[in-house]
Amino acid sequence: MKILCKNSQDSKPFEIDYESFKGSISKGEITPGFLINDKVFTGGEWKDVDNCGIFHALSPVKYSRGDILKKEDEAKEKIREAKKGISELQKSYLFGDLIKNEYDLQPLNTYNNDNVFGVSRLWVLHSFDTEAFITFVFCSEEICLELLKGEVSLWYSLPALAQKDSTLLSPIEQGKIFDKNKILKISCSIKKPNAWEKVQELSKLALECKNLCMDGVGYYHEILDGNSYQCNSWSNPERSKNKHHYELLDLYSKIINGTQIKKYLKYGLS
Repeated sequence: MKILCKNSQDSKPFEIDYESFKGSISKGEITPGFLINDKVFTGGEWKDVDNCGIFHALSPVKYSRGDILKKEDEAKEKIREAKKGISELQKSYLFGDLIKNEYDLQPLNTYNNDNVFGVSRLWVLHSFDTEAFITFVFCSEEICLELLKGEVSLWYSLPALAQKDSTLLSPIEQGKIFDKNKILKISCSIKKPNAWEKVQELSKLALECKNLCMDGVGYYHEILDGNSYQCNSWSNPERSKNKHHYELLDLYSKIINGTQIKKYLKYGLS
């Protein structure tokens, strides 16, 4: 393998074999200003040797990296920072308060008053849909519902949100970033008394569950019964294995089916 070289910009090109090239670098015989043209190292273009990683790896003298390498280093650092940022956001999404903060989810006790028996909330996190949160406020003669649903998925926006320099994103990418100012919020009510007792009963039975699934659905179920608060996560519940979870999902579905909220839940609740 031979490399095309020049001692300076105006000098005559000559060839040198790969091993001799490495040896000359190691001996300090090749310094910045030496030019090479190689398909592997320079993509078939003339470049100063200080823009080649192998030069800095083998040279006994530590020279400043060339402008091209500096730009590559900056790009790699931005990628490293973005990956770190994505990882931190994913942890906060899965285990922290990112979802609550971005969707501004209020504690269930803020819905309490003398006419309220209890409050529950179902988080619906489908793989192929935006996050949805339905709060059920059980009153004496009606159930009040509130839906919060993102225009764009917060989960799939994490790579873009981790990119601190938004100018590096294309207009299409910028348009697909979660925006808390564009959250759909719908409030409505339905005359359906006597549902609270069934919700209480099933909530005590529909505890944590985890089932593996390639592209499934995750839930968080919150319930406030008096001063007693409970929250359980359900990962891909299965109708055959998680009977009580599905009884509760079916009950919520029946409540929602009588409201305008239904049309905004692309895949329903299950």
